[in-house]
Amino acid sequence: MRDHAASIENASRAAAAATPHPFADPAVEATFRLDRLAEDRRLAATLIVIGTIIVGLLTVVDRALMAVQPGLYWLLPVRVATVFLGVAAAWLAARARRPATLDTVTFCWALLLSAVALAVGPTRPRGYQLNFAFEAIIVTANWALLPNTLRRQAAAGLAHTGAALVVGALWRDLTNPAVPALGLAFLSANLVGWFTSTRLHLARRREYLERRRLGEALAEVRTLRGLIPICASCKSIRNEAGEWRRLEEYLSRHTDATLTHGLCDPCARRLYPEDDPARAPEAGRQA
Repeated sequence: MRDHAASIENASRAAAAATPHPFADPAVEATFRLDRLAEDRRLAATLIVIGTIIVGLLTVVDRALMAVQPGLYWLLPVRVATVFLGVAAAWLAARARRPATLDTVTFCWALLLSAVALAVGPTRPRGYQLNFAFEAIIVTANWALLPNTLRRQAAAGLAHTGAALVVGALWRDLTNPAVPALGLAFLSANLVGWFTSTRLHLARRREYLERRRLGEALAEVRTLRGLIPICASCKSIRNEAGEWRRLEEYLSRHTDATLTHGLCDPCARRLYPEDDPARAPEAGRQA
């Protein structure tokens, strides 16, 4: 139990020192990612489906533009292809069996949205600014919600920010009074996303270490509650290796208790009858 207590203490220290970044031990990091895989798959599939629906709904805006500028007919195939890829990405995310596979799917989907934003941006009027609010929301979602490593979350958020800035610099009216506010919106989106992402990564790792510590403790409790072979004569206990150990030694190694010795009343009277107050009057009469 001392070794077990030491492992629990080490896990507690690791939880206190946990960081948003991957665990130093690759084996612990791999176990952590597998532990979260089911939840991350559901989240990734949900986010991709929501993004796909929004991309599909933006076709309404594209059709209005195509009515004015017939040369923008290519927008419709782009939207259809994006929706198709979104459905495929959601399916792959929901069926991912490894965290690395899920990471790749979600990261590629995030980069696809950045590419679509960069491709569609020039088709909007120079005074059109509404899309930037939507892009800032996507930046925050890439940071804080995208199930992935912190580095890839950052890469996805910054990639979408870069795409929006390129569109704004090349195809928007920079004299518009709303431009400084839009720049502040993107800066805020990245800062809020970074802060939220780091806090979530840290909280999830601490929660994982705490659950692992409690799981080890419960497993040890279940072991002590099982059948324990004990000698009917000397009360020694047979351990997992088949060795017979004194009861005191076994309990010391398998629990956190520190044993101390004493005598129960029956044994005290049997071993030291002269100190038994109940027999003192009888001893006086015999004398």
